[in-house]
Amino acid sequence: MSKTLESPWMLYRRKGSYGPDVEVVLMMPISVAIEDKLSLEVALREFGQVLNYYMTGPYDAVFIRINDVASVDDRRLAILERMASQHGIGVLVGGPPYSAFTESDVLKLPAVISMKGNPLRVYRRGRPMSPVIRRAGDFEQLIESASRYRSFFRAESAVGR
Repeated sequence: MSKTLESPWMLYRRKGSYGPDVEVVLMMPISVAIEDKLSLEVALREFGQVLNYYMTGPYDAVFIRINDVASVDDRRLAILERMASQHGIGVLVGGPPYSAFTESDVLKLPAVISMKGNPLRVYRRGRPMSPVIRRAGDFEQLIESASRYRSFFRAESAVGR
């Protein structure tokens, strides 16, 4: 007997006589790679590994996270941010190693979200994935708790491409 999962994947409403005819909130899968580095020095030295995930991986967005907050100085962090911004890679500081996004992550640079990744491929390969469960009394609470992470991403305009 297989287990059935229930989760809202789309919320919508038909509008009245003003605004768009239909408004939709889509719970869309996004594949993200987070590469943890113990210190800023290691992050700078091994940036090529993160760049490889960005260039060849099945990810919509890529982050480099520096775990040791004490190793971060503004001058060298600016160098990492400059390198990362050239490729749309996000920068996080803090947070426990080998974890998904956490409340203790400090966003230094949002990642460009490319929509070229393959979330299903990421899900299917490797070890089983662990769900992060959010309990909410209603859809508003669910959307609000997930919306914190919208600031972790930025979109680039497709105009002129």
